[in-house]
Amino acid sequence: MTRPPFPKNFREFQAWFSDEQACLRYLVRSRWPDGFVCSHCGHAGGWEITAKVKSRSASSTDTTPRRTRMLWECAGCGKQTSATSGTILDHTRLPLMVWFHAAFLMATDKRGISAILLDSQLDLGNHKTAWFLLHKLRRAMVNAQRTKIKGVVEMDGTYVGGYQPGLKGGRQRKGRKAAMVLVAVEVLTKTWTDKQGKVRTREYGGRVRIEVVRAETAEWIADFISRNVEPGSLIRSDALGGYSLATRELGYRYEKRVQGNIRETGQVVPIAHRVISNLKAWLAGTHHGVGRPHLQAYLDEFVFRFNRRQTPEAAFQTVLGLGSQHPPVRRHTIDRKSTRL
Repeated sequence: MTRPPFPKNFREFQAWFSDEQACLRYLVRSRWPDGFVCSHCGHAGGWEITAKVKSRSASSTDTTPRRTRMLWECAGCGKQTSATSGTILDHTRLPLMVWFHAAFLMATDKRGISAILLDSQLDLGNHKTAWFLLHKLRRAMVNAQRTKIKGVVEMDGTYVGGYQPGLKGGRQRKGRKAAMVLVAVEVLTKTWTDKQGKVRTREYGGRVRIEVVRAETAEWIADFISRNVEPGSLIRSDALGGYSLATRELGYRYEKRVQGNIRETGQVVPIAHRVISNLKAWLAGTHHGVGRPHLQAYLDEFVFRFNRRQTPEAAFQTVLGLGSQHPPVRRHTIDRKSTRL
């Protein structure tokens, strides 16, 4: 999609989106860069109308002044559409400026932002409001039509959570179980010639996929690979038997790496290990630990930020659900615990 210009820093962001109208104009330019197109019938063309709507607040009465709302009416079917409908902002009660600031912080700051910090910075007055806002944005980070990773792919599993040294009392609950997480990362190669004319190469991480699984077994590894890795790719992993069984069953190429053959780096899958280290440092540093029911949402946020670290303008629009027309996210879908595991 054609994207409007994007601010280069936070000061510029504050200047560009200083009020509700500025945010609304950006939404309109992002959704309809070539003019209004009806999402219901596909007809191009319509007109703006200003409608007065009743407040949905529980304290509102019949005498409460109605607020104005900008709508676009299709010239073909007559259906009225707002700039936020079909996005993650649909049916929101928060100002657009709050959403824009939260999305900017999530999309551009590699450390992410916690609900407590967001509440204090935006003066929301309620920690729960900040928590639900961030979780709604996280739901927009996963594109159902995203392409699979491919080429050379390093894979490894790790435990997240469980017993955490330093926590006391109620924070260190008995029976806390760690969650098994599978990590897959594309291995890209950079080639250059040094000053002595010698050709050198270096491997680095490309796109990442991370998911919570029940166990690091062949069954769960095969399910993860089939949904996230392009057929024909080369899977690198340690000597755990589940990886060789899963790749052989699915027909993927497989390279088993053991410590004795990796003398230079000292690690069998160094790029996957680096991603795991960054993930755990982020969970501990920004969020101070994450509960198992919502762990996958936080993993999706980490993957989203990692994969779009070079394109903040695309990340910002995706978080707001502008490119994918993300359906509204309701509170009950966030409260509901995961039934996958």
